[in-house]
Amino acid sequence: MPRLLVTLWCALAAAPAWAQADDAPIPYPDDEERHELPRRSEAVRPRQEVQVEKEDREKHLGRFDDPNRGIAAEVIGGLLLFQASAGGGTTAAFGGGVRATWEWGRLFPDEFFHEAWFADLSWTYAFQHSGTSGISTDSNFHYFSLAPAFTFPFGAQSPFGAYLQLGGGVAYQVDAIGASGAQTTVSGLKPLIQYGLGLRGRPALNAEGTVRLALRLELTRFRRGYLDDTYLGGSVGLDF
Repeated sequence: MPRLLVTLWCALAAAPAWAQADDAPIPYPDDEERHELPRRSEAVRPRQEVQVEKEDREKHLGRFDDPNRGIAAEVIGGLLLFQASAGGGTTAAFGGGVRATWEWGRLFPDEFFHEAWFADLSWTYAFQHSGTSGISTDSNFHYFSLAPAFTFPFGAQSPFGAYLQLGGGVAYQVDAIGASGAQTTVSGLKPLIQYGLGLRGRPALNAEGTVRLALRLELTRFRRGYLDDTYLGGSVGLDF
């Protein structure tokens, strides 16, 4: 009897322990991995953009950030020096005209070429009178040209720079020859080569930079046939 009581008492004492062991949650691999994850403060931070990457990104996105379209219209004015066909000097006359400018360097993603290349479609006119009261000649000179140019800016983001230009077109000359009250008109068309250099500025006129002032000082030569006419002057206009 005592042995039976001891056996029953041991069985009753072990029952809670077995129940406690059976009720414990079974660990899973997901739980173990979850406990091993770093806390928020210890989480890995995103990699910061280095200076070289930032400059490269800004360089390639520069043309998309520029609100200006790169189309300008300018009025030309200056001095035209005509080379005498007989040789031995030049004659001078006022030269004027208009031109349209397209900054076609915007086709390139690189910021340097974005601001460097442009092209002018120009008409330059000059009038010259020579002769006496009996016999005289009134000459009208028209220079039509399309000339690309390359700008060397005076620093990063500077609206001013120096440029070189080379292009071509046609020169149209009309001469009205008067003698003894009668007048005869003679005209001719010759191929034209335009080349020169100058200073160019595009300062912004508003905070957004959508409208700019177009300024030029230039030295340009028009080669028509075997003659070289030199234009020294400038221009002013608006760049949109």
